[in-house]
Amino acid sequence: MSQVSKSKPRGRPRSEATRQKIMTATAALIQDRGVPAVTIEAVAARASVGKPTIYRYWSNAHELAMAALIEAVPEAKQVGSDDPIEALRSLLYSVSSTFNDPAGRHVALALASADASSEIAKAFRSHFIQSRRTEAEALIRQAIETSQLAADMPVDLTLDMMFGAVLYRLLMGHAKIDETLMDSLLSTCLATRDLPRRE
Repeated sequence: MSQVSKSKPRGRPRSEATRQKIMTATAALIQDRGVPAVTIEAVAARASVGKPTIYRYWSNAHELAMAALIEAVPEAKQVGSDDPIEALRSLLYSVSSTFNDPAGRHVALALASADASSEIAKAFRSHFIQSRRTEAEALIRQAIETSQLAADMPVDLTLDMMFGAVLYRLLMGHAKIDETLMDSLLSTCLATRDLPRRE
């Protein structure tokens, strides 16, 4: 009597090397022609893989583009400083460094057109915005505890003002996101006159 074999998962197993080829091809398309150039067909041709292979990893081209951008831009570095205000300044400078180049515009386009409820969109927002906002909140609360900032400061509103300005400039593309902007945001949002620009 023949033995019935156990059923195997359909399709080929995922390969990290193949996934990396797809990521590299996607990043190259974004670099050359922007996020709109990322289609499943274009990536498949550039990576020399079949379209079904790409669909084993991502549901659509937009998710693929966001995944490539997440890999291309590193997480914000942890800021080391005994002064929470200066640590916050350094954090904001790192944000400006991330977005003050053409890659920032690609991120803005992906943010603007993302399905807010999808898991990749949530990861995307967390990678580029929420993680930095969370760290900034901790620094502001530390500054309040050390009496550098007023105890009644509206922390959430302050953070919305800071990161809202960054998002606005990202989406509109009308002005730079640079250290000058970050210095102005820091002084304006923290409502103090005693924060001279770092030399």
